[in-house]
Amino acid sequence: AGLTLLALYLFVGFYYSIMAAIIGLKAAVGKLAHGDLCAQVNIDNHDELSEVAHSFNEMAAEFRQIIAKTDQATAELHGEARQLSEFSGNTQNGMFRQQEQIEQVASAMSEMSQTVADVARSADNAAHAVTNANMKAAEADCVINDVISAIASSASEVNRVGDVVSELAA
Repeated sequence: AGLTLLALYLFVGFYYSIMAAIIGLKAAVGKLAHGDLCAQVNIDNHDELSEVAHSFNEMAAEFRQIIAKTDQATAELHGEARQLSEFSGNTQNGMFRQQEQIEQVASAMSEMSQTVADVARSADNAAHAVTNANMKAAEADCVINDVISAIASSASEVNRVGDVVSELAA
């Protein structure tokens, strides 16, 4: 009878020890599933369940690192996108200003062609207007080439960030 009570006592102790470990593991998994990346399993046993708990803790740490790297890459990508957006806005404003200037030149040329009495003066003004338009076109060509280079550079950076995100996702 005494041996049976001892065996029953050991069985109950073993059962509660395993159940406590399983409940702790289940609670930590639930926390992790709900977004608590700081969830940890603390099991003082030295058996297979403690190995599972240790593996779980390592997995949670890896999740934290991956999320941190993803957050950092997202912030960098957001900054690059903001800069690209600002650059695009500035380029668009420059194009609108150039369009307004071209429209002004066209209007001046139209007025000059309508003035028959000042043909000589109108021809001289037209020559100056054409020269200015050519200079503006050359300047616009330089600006457009700079914009193309900047966009290519930004695209390269976005691709690099995409590669980093892809590596992180892998």
